Amino acid sequence: MAYGLFLLKPVLFFPTMMAAIGSRYLVFASIYGRLVYRVMGDVLLAAACLCFFIGAAPVVAASLGGLIEVLFALLVAQKAGRPVGETRSPQSAH
Repeated sequence: MAYGLFLLKPVLFFPTMMAAIGSRYLVFASIYGRLVYRVMGDVLLAAACLCFFIGAAPVVAASLGGLIEVLFALLVAQKAGRPVGETRSPQSAH
């Protein structure tokens, strides 16, 4: 889909890819029931719509999509380092 659109209108490639990736995260949210996937999908879809409607340059759309992915990766990695249900660091319990 994105490649076909790229052949017709290259400026829409990155918003289309963000929408496709965001949709994939919404499927993950349905399968795994994790809120973080729902938020990730919604944010990517909103960014794709924004880039589409303002006519963002490809470098801007690609950078925005990459930044969103990196920020969510850091969030998920940070959450993965804590035991389930723990809300504060062990050092603050003293």
